[in-house]
Amino acid sequence: MKKVLFIVPHEDDEVFVGGPMIMNLTKDPNYDVFVFIATNGDYYPFENGIRIKESINALDMMGVKDDHIIFGGYGDCWRGTHI
Repeated sequence: MKKVLFIVPHEDDEVFVGGPMIMNLTKDPNYDVFVFIATNGDYYPFENGIRIKESINALDMMGVKDDHIIFGGYGDCWRGTHI
């Protein structure tokens, strides 16, 4: 099995940048898909935590396993703290 890692800076970039490819790869049993999202989605304080949940839900719908989603926890534009 081949492992594929998508690295994106912000929540929702995995959908806009790699969505179709992620969906195609998760349907193929020859690939094991991982997604690394660098930031914690806190640029706008009212979105804190919401964007993380939305990414998890979107990736689940695309077939990515929960334990294959990694959040780096870096502050978005360094406004706020790290996870």
